[in-house]
Formats: sequence, structure tokens, C-alpha cells
Amino acid sequence: MPEARHKKTLKALAGALIAAALVVAPLVTAGASATTTLKGVEGQMQTWTPQTNQVGYWEKLYAAHDAKCYKYDASQRSDHGKVTDGGKTVTLNAYQDSWPGDHWELLVIKGGSLYNNVIEHPTAGVAYASPLNKGGQQSDVSHWIVCKGTTPEEPQTPNPTQDLDCVAVTIDYGRALTNGDHINITYNEAKGKQVNAYVDLNVAGGWNGLGLRFSDGTTKPLTQAQVTAGTISWAYSALIPDASYTVSFVQTNQTDTYPNLECGVVDEPEVVTPTLTYTPGTCLVEGTLTLSANADWTSAPGEDGFTVWTAAPKDGTVFAADATISWPVPTLAKLSADADDCRPAPPAPTVKTTEKTTVDCTATKAVVVTTTTTTEPVWDVETHAWVPGKPTSVDTTAERALTPEEMETCPPVTTVETSEWTDGVWACGDTAVVQTRTVTTTIGDAEPTVVTETRNRDLTQAEIGTCPLVPGDIESVCVGDVPYLGYTLTLPAGFVAPSANPVTITFLNPEGEDYVVTGQPLSGELLWPGASDGEPKMWPGWELVDGEYAQTDGNFAWTRQGVTVRFDVNPTYSTEVEYPEASAECANPPIGGPETPTTPTEQTPTDDTPSGDTPTAGTPADASSGDLATTGGGVSPLLVAAGGATLAAGIAVVAIAAYRRRRAASE
Repeated sequence: MPEARHKKTLKALAGALIAAALVVAPLVTAGASATTTLKGVEGQMQTWTPQTNQVGYWEKLYAAHDAKCYKYDASQRSDHGKVTDGGKTVTLNAYQDSWPGDHWELLVIKGGSLYNNVIEHPTAGVAYASPLNKGGQQSDVSHWIVCKGTTPEEPQTPNPTQDLDCVAVTIDYGRALTNGDHINITYNEAKGKQVNAYVDLNVAGGWNGLGLRFSDGTTKPLTQAQVTAGTISWAYSALIPDASYTVSFVQTNQTDTYPNLECGVVDEPEVVTPTLTYTPGTCLVEGTLTLSANADWTSAPGEDGFTVWTAAPKDGTVFAADATISWPVPTLAKLSADADDCRPAPPAPTVKTTEKTTVDCTATKAVVVTTTTTTEPVWDVETHAWVPGKPTSVDTTAERALTPEEMETCPPVTTVETSEWTDGVWACGDTAVVQTRTVTTTIGDAEPTVVTETRNRDLTQAEIGTCPLVPGDIESVCVGDVPYLGYTLTLPAGFVAPSANPVTITFLNPEGEDYVVTGQPLSGELLWPGASDGEPKMWPGWELVDGEYAQTDGNFAWTRQGVTVRFDVNPTYSTEVEYPEASAECANPPIGGPETPTTPTEQTPTDDTPSGDTPTAGTPADASSGDLATTGGGVSPLLVAAGGATLAAGIAVVAIAAYRRRRAASE
């Protein structure tokens, strides 16, 4: 409960002090410099008297809070506080629980000979200012008094009662008057007019220094009986100069009322319209501002250098409903000599033109570059005159034909004509061909000179592929009693085979389907068409009938009377090969049939053994209508056809001059 009461008391005292400050402020600083800024916090500046130097004076004045006061010279050290800011302020220490009382009640700072700075309920750690001296400057602290207080039980004080008329007001506080009790009366609220009175403890002749201080600066001492009665009667109207007014607000300490009491003769206000006109400054004179006399005017800084003028009604007048009451006005100062409107007209820019001609003898034309340089004037704020600015240049380009005179300066025209490269003659076995072309140079009207140039060009694979394969030994051979085609081939010089087994071998049938075998090496032996080297063995032109060999027109009999064999890679070679003579061991089967007649089985084709339609052997694995087979190498079919046509003229017919003798059984 003591803490709650303490807070309520502090709140009440703070409210009283704030209200009193509204009245004290214009009075306590009378005679002091209004422009001096004090170092530290300012409380109430009360007039100094010799009595205020005594500790007992303040203990008596704050007896209700059981004040215990202590006085210190500026040089003394104390647990209570110290002089700070080079002698200009006093700062209290934190209040200790072991001290009597429960709070700082009062701080009185003396300096100079005019005032005391009196602070009720000061705060620890805050620097409080010394008062002004006679010279209007902040004095050094000469001594200071600090009082400890005990928060009293908060009395249940009734709200003040008010009796108001147009002449006086009587306020009954319901208790004894104390320092800070006050009355504020607002009249003609639109203009913020106010009169006030408050109880001050520094009024000469008053009981314990108490008296009334009014807003006009006068005072009235109070007797003990008046203080005890707790009533203030004040003829406030004596301080109001207006013939008619309205009391709109009365404040008595923390109690507010709004009586709206109309006093005097109230006339209908005159409706007026405020006006404001101005002329801006010029290069020669300042601008003018004209404010109508039917309003009170105030000004305030606006945005972008403007000043905002605002009109308020004079007494006895009101503004029309549609009246403008605020105007932004630009600066009316005389224009600077550097302002755009105050400068003389700028001179014309200077323009300079130059030409540069370049003769192009090769194109028989002239290129003309025209440079136009313009210098605009700029204003110099130092000399207040126009001066040349930075030049800017623009180039324009044009072309024209050379004049006769310019043509004479050109060297003779040289023309060079170059023919296409032409291949020379090459032969199979070559890997490159020599190319030639002519370069014809003509200088002016002189006779042209012709130079022949040569170079080598590598033959393409397609070109080399038109050459035939180079044959080695190609003949029919007997391996035991089995006929084979033996062959050896060499690729034309410079030709690259597409694989390790690039050869396609074709037995050309003049009256039917060819016999074709692919994927063969460049040299080797190939089983003769219609022959087989496994049981039962078989020979072309023969077949087994009831276990006996019998001649037939089938089974590749057409290969026995000489056959043309073609070898293809992309290069091609063809030759005629004779079947072994009848006397050869491998030419025919034994008379009467095999020793152990069996029914022939179908031969499984391999790369060396083509598949066939008959159960004997030697049927074509790949047949065509006599056309040249194309295998690998990326060569166009057109090139292959051309190569085949070339090679057709070079086909040689090779007759087998000797026949292999029957090989010995040991082989």
C-alpha cells in the first residue's frame, strides 16, 4: 500500500507541477537572458532570498513529507551526489534503502544572486542546472541542498468545485491550498487566448511565502486563513481586454470543465475573404507580396524553397465558406545575374567546315569526308558572360567519280585473270596428277603477260578405283581329287582396301545365273563351283544317280568348258579360266561311282563354299544378272560402272597351258 500511495502522490504532484509550469515559465525568467541555453535540466527557477539558504526553511516547507535536508558547498564530497559538468550542474546518487525516508524529495541548486533552481522529486543520475547570474549567463554552483522525504498517506481529496460567471471564478479545493494549485481559463479558443492564476510559495508577504501569481505578472499574498480555507476567488475578467468573449475551458489542477460561457455583447461576425497576391522578383527588383488587411497572417517554410502563408480571422470576423486561407509563395528575391532570364541573349554558335579527299585509284572514285565543327556558347558564372563551349564535330562522307586531273595521278590499272586448275594425264599406278593453270596479267595498255602455274593433286580413291586389279597366277588347281580356283591379286598403287577380305569372285554364266562368292582375301584357293571336298565328293557336270555318278547338264556343268572369272574390290579384274583337263585326277569322278555309294547331303555353305539349289555342291551363294557387285570402299555405283566399262576392254583370256598332274597319294 505505501508504494501505491507513493505512485499516486507522485502522479498528482507531477500533474500540479506541469500545470504550474504553464504559468511559471513566463514569470521566473523575467530579467534573465532568453537566449541563454542552460547546461543540465531546469526545474523551477525561484527567486533567491537569504531564507532559502537555510535547511530549516525547506524542511518546514515540505514537513508534510517529513523532509530531512542536507546542505553542501560546491567543493564538498557527499554520498548524496556531487557537482558535475565543470561546476554547472548537480547530479544525485541512487537513493539507498538504509537512508531515512523513501525518495529524493527536493533538490535546491544555488548559484549567482538571483535564483534557486528548485526540483521536486529529482531523479538520480540526471544532471540539474545551476541558475543564471545577473549577467544572464549560467552561474557556477555555490551550494546545493538535497532533501529526503517519506511518501505520506494519500488523502482522499475531493475534486475542486467551481463557481463561474463572466466576472469572476471561485474554486473550492476542499483542502488547504498548496504550492502549484492553479486555475487556467481559455477564452476565444480559436485564437488560443488564456489567463491563469496559481499558488506560488515565493510571494512576498504571504504566509509561509504562499500567494497567488497571475498571468499579467501581478501577485497577491495569502493569509494563513485563506490558505487553510482552500478557496480561491479571482476576478479573471479584469485580465481580458475583449469586449465580448466566450469562456470555453477551465482547468483547476486535474479537473477540466468546458462551460462555453458567452460574455459581453456578441455581434454577428463579419464574413470576409482573405486575399494574397505577389509578383516574383525580376532581374532588376525584388518581388512584392500583398496581404489583405482583413485577416491575421502567419508564415512557415514550405517545400522547394516556398513559403506558406496562412490567414486567420480577425476578431469579429469569419471567413467565407469557399475562402482560400493558405498560399505557397516562391522566393521573391531579386533574380541573380546568372539566372536564365537575366542573361543577355547568347551569341550565335561558331561553325567551321573542312574537307578531306581520298583518291581510290583501284575503284576509280574519290571519297570526300566533310567535318563540321560547331562551338556553342556557354554561360560563365565567374565572369557573368557567354564564352565558347566545347566544340563538337560531325563527319559526313560522300563518293564521286575521279576528275581527269585525279586520274592522271593514279598508276596504271593492273588486271589479273586466273584460269581454273586443269588435270593432266595420269595412268594406273600413279597416286597423284599434275594440274596446270594460266595467270594473265595486264598493266594499263601494255601487252598482257601469261604465266603457267603447276601443282600436284592426290588422286582420290574413286579415281584409283577405276584401275584394274593387278593379277598374279590365276588358274584351276587340283588339291587331291578336288578342283579349286587358285588366284593371286594386287591392289592398284594407292588404293586402300575397305577390309582384310575385300574380294568378290564371280563366275560369269553366259546363259544364266552367275556364281558369286564374297569376302575373300587378295590371294588364296576357292572350291570350284559344283565341287565338294567331303563325302560324297562331287564334280561340276556330274550327279549321283542310284549311287552311280552320271553326267548332267546341271551342277555348274557350264564351268567345265572354260569360264570367265571376275575379281572385284572396286578395282576389277576378269579372266577366263579353264576347268582341269579330263585326264586330271580332279576333273571327273571315278568310273562306276563312289566306293561306298551314299546319298549326297546338302553342303553347308561357308565363306569359301557358296550355297546351291542342288544337293551336290557349288550353287551360287550370291547371284546377279551379270552386273558388277559393289563391295565397301564408299565408291559411287556410277564410278564402279565406269570402272567396269574401262576394264572390259582389258579383260585377258588366259588359257591354262598346263594341267596339274594327279597328285601323289602321299599328298
